[in-house]
Amino acid sequence: MGTFLDEKIRGDHDFYNDKPIVTSNDHKGKGADCAHEICADDSSLDEQEFNEADLIGMVEAVRVLLQGLGEDLHRDGLLKTPLRVARAFLSSMKGYQMSAEDIICGALFCEPGPQDPNASGGGSGGMVIVRNIDLFATCRACLLPFKIRSHIAYIPSGERVVGLSKLPRVAEIYSSRLQTPHEYADGVAQALTDTFKPLGVAIVVESWHLQWPGITNGNGITKPSFEEHVAWIPFQAYAGKGSFADRSCTLWDEFIAVLELEGTRIHFPSLRESHAEARRGRSCPFLFRDWKTSWNGCNSALFPTICSGLGTWSPSNGVIKRATENFVKAESGSIPAMVAAVESLLRAVGQDPSSQELQFTAMRYVCWLLASTQGSRYPSSYLPQRCINNNSVTVNSSALVNADDKMETIMASELHIPFYSQCEHHLLPFSGIAHVGYFYSIKDSQIERSMVLKTVQLYSRRLQVQERLTRQIAEAIMSNSTFCGVMVVVEASHVCMVSRGVKKIASSTATVATIGRFAKDVASRTAFLKTILKGKADISCQC
Repeated sequence: MGTFLDEKIRGDHDFYNDKPIVTSNDHKGKGADCAHEICADDSSLDEQEFNEADLIGMVEAVRVLLQGLGEDLHRDGLLKTPLRVARAFLSSMKGYQMSAEDIICGALFCEPGPQDPNASGGGSGGMVIVRNIDLFATCRACLLPFKIRSHIAYIPSGERVVGLSKLPRVAEIYSSRLQTPHEYADGVAQALTDTFKPLGVAIVVESWHLQWPGITNGNGITKPSFEEHVAWIPFQAYAGKGSFADRSCTLWDEFIAVLELEGTRIHFPSLRESHAEARRGRSCPFLFRDWKTSWNGCNSALFPTICSGLGTWSPSNGVIKRATENFVKAESGSIPAMVAAVESLLRAVGQDPSSQELQFTAMRYVCWLLASTQGSRYPSSYLPQRCINNNSVTVNSSALVNADDKMETIMASELHIPFYSQCEHHLLPFSGIAHVGYFYSIKDSQIERSMVLKTVQLYSRRLQVQERLTRQIAEAIMSNSTFCGVMVVVEASHVCMVSRGVKKIASSTATVATIGRFAKDVASRTAFLKTILKGKADISCQC
């Protein structure tokens, strides 16, 4: 559609600032888009109509969020971020404008059943199962994406079957809405039941929600170690209609048995257990916190007393205090403005942020943004000038001889350091592991793992791209030590690649940075990569 906004998108100037922007063809120039950002940017709203005025308002709301984080909107990596985020959010909510009936009604086919009246199969009584439908949905409680793997079964009736490709498409409709795993499962099952009237429909949903520091586990215990904070929290949900409505029926046993043929392990709870979990909302880690009012005059959202490890927020001085860190500054007026901006995004997709289900959602998302970018606001004293400890010990080390000066050096490594970060192009998380290798001489000492963790944490908790993150970790460790070489390998999965755009669910990205001896010596790089491989093999054996 050739709108004024589209012309601005294709033009050579920033829509709001009338400044030159870097397009995806400017790979040789400063600020060229990274590979995953280029391929993911083509998706947006190719086949979806949208209200141009709503989109412009959403762009302004994202700009408010970036300003609240203290970011420079004129920085190369952020010039097009507000538009990308607005379009991506609209696309992720397109399910509200779609229905299962539109998908299925033209794809029903006659399929005779067995001639034996006591048999079942074909379009009469035989169970049909579509497994491993991998999608992403947006969490209604916090607006973070969460992974979904759906398994759908139905029992045909009236000698009618539905085109198999339509089941994943119906699942995609319901994943393109604000969801919880339970509501998603129930919505898909009910839609299929209402649309083509099978004898029964069942769905098993495996989901994974991103964890982050300060959130308690299911027993209300806060995890103390940063290495335990970075994880995808698993959760399962179920729904059954018609013949599957009774959880104790043998049809569920048959369904689960078929799933296990592929190695899928399903914990099938009792009906009472499943309903109790649904009421507790355990699929979202945010809901382990109690949310209370912390300032007056803001009726649209409530700020948590404890903001996921950040501590309490005082409206008088605008300072978020941490139990483990000194402080992270935030503008006193920025948080209400950021909350209002998120609420405007919800309204743009037809949702009421003051409803019971969404009244805390905007604040939770702002909380996530503040926590996931706090590395850019850490004080300069966060990392000591020398992150070396004479008493530290590393198990992954091998003695090598420096060919240049014949001084004996040792290659040491710290492997499998988990992290999460926030993509500055799409404001979506990416997470993975970092591996750090370095050479130190026999008269020097090794680095503590805790300092490597702090270094990774410092540079990952900010708006980032993986290429820059890898380089910054390597440079920080090199500059704060007397090492003669540093190599960093970062492996990560980007939600902006797997949940939107190209939607490559199983894709991952690896980036490498080398300094000093590693940059000049292929054998050293190969030795470190083999060390990483051996470490992964050891972990697999332990599992």
